[in-house]
Amino acid sequence: FFSYSHFAAWWEVPDEFKKFVLYQTAYTFMLSGFCGLSRLRTNSRVSAIAIHASFNLGFYLGFLA
Repeated sequence: FFSYSHFAAWWEVPDEFKKFVLYQTAYTFMLSGFCGLSRLRTNSRVSAIAIHASFNLGFYLGFLA
């Protein structure tokens, strides 16, 4: 569901953004896998939240650079 929520934009964005929507869907699918594995291994939601927050922070810092 996590990556599908990003893919849902496919029907709303102009054609020049559709490649980015596919890219975003792919990396969010992988991110959800890492978060899920972390949740299973640690039996804690905190680790998955930390991974997701770190990922978002990395994109934010990359945007600022």
